[in-house]
This record gives sequence, structure tokens and C-alpha cells, in this order.
Amino acid sequence: MRKKSLDKGLIRKYGSPLFVLDKEKLVSNFEKINTEFNKLFPTIVAYSYKTNYLPFICHSLHKVGAYAEVIPGFEFEIAKKIKVPGEKIIVNGPYKPECELISIIQYGCKINVDNIFELRDIIGIANKFNITIEIGLRVNINVGSKIIWNKFGFNLENGEAQQIVDFISKLNNIKIIGLHTHIGTNITDVALYSKATNHIVDFYLKNVDKIDLKYLDIGGGFCTEMNGLETLGYQSKTKFPCIKDYAHAICNIIIDKLGKSKEIVLIIEPGRAIIDDAMCLLTTITAIKNIFDVHSIFIDAGVNIIPSSYYRKHSIELISDSKEKPIITDIYGPLCMQVDLIDSGIYLPKATVGNILKIGTCGAYELSHSIQFIRTRPAVVAIEKSGIDLIRRKENPEDVISLDNWELLK
Repeated sequence: MRKKSLDKGLIRKYGSPLFVLDKEKLVSNFEKINTEFNKLFPTIVAYSYKTNYLPFICHSLHKVGAYAEVIPGFEFEIAKKIKVPGEKIIVNGPYKPECELISIIQYGCKINVDNIFELRDIIGIANKFNITIEIGLRVNINVGSKIIWNKFGFNLENGEAQQIVDFISKLNNIKIIGLHTHIGTNITDVALYSKATNHIVDFYLKNVDKIDLKYLDIGGGFCTEMNGLETLGYQSKTKFPCIKDYAHAICNIIIDKLGKSKEIVLIIEPGRAIIDDAMCLLTTITAIKNIFDVHSIFIDAGVNIIPSSYYRKHSIELISDSKEKPIITDIYGPLCMQVDLIDSGIYLPKATVGNILKIGTCGAYELSHSIQFIRTRPAVVAIEKSGIDLIRRKENPEDVISLDNWELLK
């Protein structure tokens, strides 16, 4: 997104702060992932709605071939509302209420079963409607990552996954057609994907007579290379892999063990790698202080709308014209909390009140984790060649209180 596209005109028209989506970058990110994986093995790319479920984003990706990876509830409803067909929806998550499972099954979605209680409900639905239901099984695998995602699915190491496969193989109306795993988020070590793929393929080969495999779902968790961090005054020691690295780590294992089977498709569920660097936040400087001899600027965007500031770095730049030299700067938000610190110790040109900052890599989990705390949530616009569109209006105080029962206060 060019600097001249992000001038005060957008702020004047739509308000500050303001999320800005680069639609061309969004589509380009998806197409790159789709191309790199399909060069190696037949692959379905299902966009992870939880990462950023703005309908405009989901619809834009669906139009260029993305499937939808959703959790039951409003994510599933968004997918239906933008007319994603059931066969292009993958449903995950540890909680799928029975009433929603019925709708999901009737709509024809792929379901990755998480636990024995969900399986019990699906068996009940199959019996009630006298149908055979095809399912995927979520398997959790210890691949040696710092955080083990053992909350989800059936454990491989302790034999739980095997017990479930053995149990289902004795049923007439439940059929396993998929195996699913997801090893984490923002993973920079592609070797972990090779390990996970190796384990899950071996598990299938051990149960080839009990699983009519149509898909292997390796989940998501691919990182975003946070370009521009060198401008913050430090060098990251992390080597960020590219999409090609992830593709080879996963697909080479499948090809080695299964060949290029026409009956089996790979499913991946990226979110961050598609949307993160396709969205930025414009925010205005509202005050300046000298705090313990550090140039400290205050902006109108806080951790309520950039919650990842607690644990990650963003590329931040002053887009207002300045001839000042970069100096060490701390950036605070507008919230009444000392922890409302967007970043500290970064190098920015000395700024003045009214200047605009661009905070990059704001596409993943900022909007979906944002909250109405002290300040309402900002508008979102999309920039593309044909122009600029408002894709979500700014919240107002009425939105904050619209669900409350005011009749009780009369």
C-alpha cells in the first residue's frame, strides 16, 4: 500500500483510527499460497474465518477460489450468507451444539470431529434421520513445539485416536473420510509441519482398512513475515519461512508416503498468512509527552483494537511529512490503563500532534479480538484499483448499548 494512498483524506472522510484493507494484497496472498501448494500436491485452501471474519474479506476470497474454515455459530452463518456452498465449508472447533450440527450436516459441510461427546451427537443424528454421515477426525500430535495444542481432538500418543477409529469402524452409519490436525499458530519452524504430516500419514497407513481417506487436513498456523521491523531499531533473530517452505515441508512427506494420489486431497487452513499484511491501521497523534527523557506520543488507537500489541511487534511508520531525524519513541494508546502501550523504544521521526501513523500487519486477530473498551471500534475501508469502499462503518455509542434492556430503567 503506497504512502500517498494513506493521506489525511481517508481520515477526514472515515475518521481516525481507521483500518485499511489492501484488497489486491489480500487476493495476491491467497493466490500465492494456492499456487505453491498445488504445484506439489492437489490442495484446497480454506480461509480461517476466525482470523478476520469481515464478510467483505471472506467473500473476496471465496470469489477467487478459497474454501471456508469456520467454527459453528456466526462464522457458519456468514459463510452461508455469502453463498459459500456446503461442500466448500470445513467446520472445526471443540464445541458444536447438536442443533447446529444438524444444520451443518444438512448443508453438506465437512466436519472434523473433536471429541467423543460430539461423536455421540453425530451418531444420534445419523440414527434419527437414517443417514450415513461422513466425518473427519481431529488428531492432536506432540511435534515438540513450545506450546502443545492438546486441547483439541483425539490424542495420537496415548492411543485415544486409535480407540476412536476402532470404535467407528464397527458402526454402519458413520464413515471416516478425513484426518485433521493443527499444531499451533504463527509457527516459524517448518520442520514441525513435516513431523505432523509424517505422524498423521503413518496413522492413516496403519488404519487404511478402517479409513476411506478423501482428505488430509493439516490446518494452518503459517506465519507472516513482518516486513519492516528493521525500521523499529532492532534486528529480529527469527528467520521467517516463505510459503514455498511450508508447501515443501508438508507435501513432500505426503508424496513420499502416498504418491500423488488422485483420490486424496490436502486441505490447509491459513488465516494469518492471507490477511495479516493486507491490512494496516491509520491512527492520529493526540498528545506528546517527555516521560523519563523518552519522546512519548499518544495516539487515538489502543490495545482494545490492536490487542496483539501485548505480545508482538508491528511495523510502524510516520506517514505525515517530516524532516526530523528518527529518535527513540514510546507509543501509548488512549485507554485508561498503564498497559495501553502500543510499542516502546522504536525509532520514529520526531512527530507533532495531528500527524498520522501507519501500523502494519493488522489483519490477523485484531478485529476479531477487538473489544468495546472506553473507545468504540473504528471503520474499515478497502482500497483497490476501482476505488475505496467502506466495508464496515465506525461504531457509535448507540451500538454499545443497543443490546441492553432500557425498558427496565423507565
